[in-house]
Amino acid sequence: MDIGFLPNIFTNAIKLRSLDVSRNRLVGKLPKSLINCESMEYLNLKGNKFKDTFPSWLGSLGSLHVLFLESNAFYGPVSSRFWFPSMRVIDISHNNFNGTLPQDYFVNWLQMSTVEGAEFSYQDGKPFNYEDLIEMMYKGVDTEFPRIFLGYKAIDFSGNKFTGRIPKSVGLLKELIHVNFSRNAFTGSIPSSFANLTNLEALDLSHNKLSGNIPRDLAGLSFVSYLDFSHNLLQG
Repeated sequence: MDIGFLPNIFTNAIKLRSLDVSRNRLVGKLPKSLINCESMEYLNLKGNKFKDTFPSWLGSLGSLHVLFLESNAFYGPVSSRFWFPSMRVIDISHNNFNGTLPQDYFVNWLQMSTVEGAEFSYQDGKPFNYEDLIEMMYKGVDTEFPRIFLGYKAIDFSGNKFTGRIPKSVGLLKELIHVNFSRNAFTGSIPSSFANLTNLEALDLSHNKLSGNIPRDLAGLSFVSYLDFSHNLLQG
């Protein structure tokens, strides 16, 4: 089976806006020359065999809107010091990330807490608008969204080894449409701050060790079409 590394070829790629190397057989660490891609808006590394710690240094890419690390062999804690001010979609699911997430973890995720159009362009100025390809775990099925409406914002931390409580600061990300923390080892109660996510359509907290009652405040989430709290220790 042919495998290889992503070469360190991005030193002068200051105008590169989109990089998609998904579903290949790439291994090893990410090339640090990616830090020079100051115009990068979309980075898709999913479905490879990258084995590295969380690339917090990508946080210096101020234009990065979409980051897919799904289905690789990334490992270790996800640094509490990183934050992506322009991030709108982040999927780090199905890796080996572990550790706890501080309660203030999401405080600086500014784009996910404000109402703002998601349009940006890449490759010959063609509009992207998340229409070309956005893949997220939705309703338990790997679903392709051929057209994602403007403003789509989502986080997927599922299928890792995170422990401790789900950060209550997730409630600050008021524009989130999709949240997936399933298949980890989160403990404690479901944060009542989820009730602040009034645009939320899908919430998956299944296959954790959550306990206590389901917050009554979640009844106010009028757009929700999918809730999964199965395989926990909930009661009431």
